[in-house]
Amino acid sequence: MIDILELQKKVINEYAKGKKCYEVSELLNIEPSVVSFLLKSADIEIKRGTIEKKPKKVLPMKKIKRLYLDEDYDLVDLAKIFRVSTNTIALRLKEMGVKLKGRKLIADKLDVEKIKRLYWGEKKTSNEIGRIYEVSGQTILLYMRKNNILIREPHYKGKVYKKRY
Repeated sequence: MIDILELQKKVINEYAKGKKCYEVSELLNIEPSVVSFLLKSADIEIKRGTIEKKPKKVLPMKKIKRLYLDEDYDLVDLAKIFRVSTNTIALRLKEMGVKLKGRKLIADKLDVEKIKRLYWGEKKTSNEIGRIYEVSGQTILLYMRKNNILIREPHYKGKVYKKRY
């Protein structure tokens, strides 16, 4: 169990040495908000500008831009490769003036008649059909609604629940 008083002493000690909140948090492997809380609870005034976010991670943006535009990598793939969030990749690309692609449209992959046959003829669920097309069951239901495909009433453990409109 963590001794909060001992942790607070370490935080105060490191902060007194001139380290910034995010540096103390990295050193002690705790969140910056915890550092801030421990300092405030000890009546230590936090110097303005010390709760700043850590500096931006240096990324090979030319390579990322090339992969995104020329080799058709998506944000998720790039985030995994460069070990950052998809938000980071998106923001950096926007900073470079790159127009982000929309979500990949699946309408081209989906066949209305095949979905009708699977759903009504073979009695597959939207989740099962979604697995076939590599999308979620909710995406299939949305597609069905847009294409006026009648949807079965949901059955939950033998009980039929009426729609609430």
